[in-house]
Amino acid sequence: MYILTEKVFIAWGQNIDLALKLSDYLTKLKIDNTIGGYADVREEADDHIGNRVINQMRRCSRAIILAQGKRGPDGSITFRPNLMFEWGYLLARLPKGSIMIALIETPREAVASDLQGIFSQLVPKELTTVPKRARWIADRYCEARLPDRFQPFDTIYSWSKVKTFLTTS
Repeated sequence: MYILTEKVFIAWGQNIDLALKLSDYLTKLKIDNTIGGYADVREEADDHIGNRVINQMRRCSRAIILAQGKRGPDGSITFRPNLMFEWGYLLARLPKGSIMIALIETPREAVASDLQGIFSQLVPKELTTVPKRARWIADRYCEARLPDRFQPFDTIYSWSKVKTFLTTS
């Protein structure tokens, strides 16, 4: 599905309070967003959580992943399986530059080596409160996001290709 408006999917692991506050900030900045797993409409509330999350990711054009690992007894850092699933799904679905990873209390080395080259931000350790972290993440997202590639006149200029795309989809 081709999306013409920006909608940000917020993926979270063990930091729902941060996801909620980040959503508030993005909404104040007039950026449409959805928190993974939360029901936006009544029909979604009755849906199975797995279907709901996949449908939410399908409707987004960008994503912010709140990657906060959990340190094990041996010092290793792991992420919740649902976060890793969403991360992989979004990487496969969204174009380059449309996903921001916010590493919270997590060094880059804790991220799988094939994911380290993505656009990631280390949330400063001195930001210890949820509102400060959420504001910082929202500000970095707004500074670094690339403009959408959709140009209205491209549709008119390339009408034959667009028409073919619409009739075969």
